[in-house]
Amino acid sequence: MPTNLVKSYKSATNWSNFLIADINDYPLTDYSTISDDWDTIINNDNYMTDYNIGDIKIMNLGSFGNVYFELVGKGMDIKTDGSGTARMTWVLLDPFVTQKFQNTGYVKNYNDSDIKKYLMNTIYPKMPNNIKNAIVPVNKTSSVY
Repeated sequence: MPTNLVKSYKSATNWSNFLIADINDYPLTDYSTISDDWDTIINNDNYMTDYNIGDIKIMNLGSFGNVYFELVGKGMDIKTDGSGTARMTWVLLDPFVTQKFQNTGYVKNYNDSDIKKYLMNTIYPKMPNNIKNAIVPVNKTSSVY
């Protein structure tokens, strides 16, 4: 967000009571760290060297507007069909996802979680087809200490 806008809100209002802006308020501003379009990213055979963990890319999700995804893995997640590893792993950064769901009780696994249902039924259908066609199922494991 432009620093001068924040300063003007701070000096003119009790700014802590306002959502100052979101990504859709400034559609010309793109904080992506990758300039390639999604088709180039998906088909880039040099993805291991051309992109870095932590890189950010914007995506338009229709009525949800523009959202950011962060690259969090390269060649690390094993495909469920056993044919190798997924090229890249991305996570949705925008907070509207976490505001839209809340598990109603104990969740044994991700497949039974409210967030998976929300992502698959609400977010996934809004993704561009080229992105949806590039998504592959993977086996994810994590440990809590």
